[in-house]
Amino acid sequence: MGHTAKAGTLLPLDGGISAAFLAPVGDKYEDPNQYSAVLKIQYGQMRFLFMGDAGLVSE
Repeated sequence: MGHTAKAGTLLPLDGGISAAFLAPVGDKYEDPNQYSAVLKIQYGQMRFLFMGDAGLVSE
């Protein structure tokens, strides 16, 4: 079964790594780029933001 990325979804990871989707925040966009998944990963004090082709709404 597939899953859909959406803001607030947490990914269960081990080893002190946390990951959460920050976008998409809605489900009715005219611009398909607004559906880009935005993922924040944190490991200790390091944080990474993966934004794909997110548009201004996600930024």
